[in-house]
Amino acid sequence: MSASVLRSVNDLDAFCKTDDYHHIRSYLNVLELMAVGVENSTFDERICYVYWKGFVLDAMRDTAKLIDHIRVRHSADRYFRSFRQLHYRWMTNPELARWQRTGRPLRSGPIPLTPPP
Repeated sequence: MSASVLRSVNDLDAFCKTDDYHHIRSYLNVLELMAVGVENSTFDERICYVYWKGFVLDAMRDTAKLIDHIRVRHSADRYFRSFRQLHYRWMTNPELARWQRTGRPLRSGPIPLTPPP
């Protein structure tokens, strides 16, 4: 299912009865687990940020309407709380962006199968 389909859904109650909804909830649950891990220092935030930032930002953009619907439907403001907080921090903290700019510059061209001598 593409993100554009979810964004065009008008009846979220009906959507919540579909297989697509359960697939999306599974992804959201994994993202919440990662966010809780970062919050509790079980997962290293720098590593998660470098590898997951784009996915986290895209996932929140694509599912924000659904997340809000789930929270209202279940009267549960804490649903996806850690994921929402992590997303906000990653969106608003310019200091984190430097994590992606440290280290050697990447070499252009094909990636060698063996390290150079």
